[in-house]
Amino acid sequence: MTEQEAAFRQQPTAGRPPRKRSGVGGLELMISAAEVLIEKQQWFHVPVLAENIGKLLMNRRDHGRAMEWFQKALDALPRCGIPMPSPTRGMLLHQIGMSALISGRKIEARTSFEQSLPLLRTEGARREYAISLGNLGPLLAEGNQKELALKHLHEAVTITSTLGDDGLYGQGMGNLGLFLFHQKRPEEALPYLRASLDPLRRCNDAQTLGLVLQALDALRAIDLVDPEGQQEQEPPRFVN
Repeated sequence: MTEQEAAFRQQPTAGRPPRKRSGVGGLELMISAAEVLIEKQQWFHVPVLAENIGKLLMNRRDHGRAMEWFQKALDALPRCGIPMPSPTRGMLLHQIGMSALISGRKIEARTSFEQSLPLLRTEGARREYAISLGNLGPLLAEGNQKELALKHLHEAVTITSTLGDDGLYGQGMGNLGLFLFHQKRPEEALPYLRASLDPLRRCNDAQTLGLVLQALDALRAIDLVDPEGQQEQEPPRFVN
């Protein structure tokens, strides 16, 4: 990380969700301030301010505008002396990918996640790296790159198992199991689906849990799941 990037990340709100502000007025004030800085070409504070505007817009589910502000943050980075290949750039590309994915813009999401991965391979961005891997996997599968998709999903599970984030680990295991299930590899899918149940219940991820339970019901119908609920083998562990 360069000195410029370190200074950027040390700004009070850099890399953290912005504090909640009352009503729309706080957000509009931030947007006005950012626009003034951009007009005056006072770039140092623009990336952090634009990133936080993007996060607030994401919280309001205004993902199109969020992507625009994350892009403004990206565009300002080189003007602050931050090189193009940097973890900060990777984090912003990850945010663009998340906004694009949620809003159904899958091609843009895939491009952003692919660009983010080599920039997020650092100790401080492993969570975002794992999320990008996990989200990119199904997008690659839709493009008929199934083996690469599986590789990414395996790696995401490996990383999330070290992060101490029960919800993220459960989602990773569940998504890998669901991927294998839909690829008609039920014996491989089963241990991941079963292992995801407890963490998904603990983090109240009803959506992923529901899909996992549906898949397990289908496997039970073909006698791959013990009707008495007996514990199957632990899922295999994958290494980096």
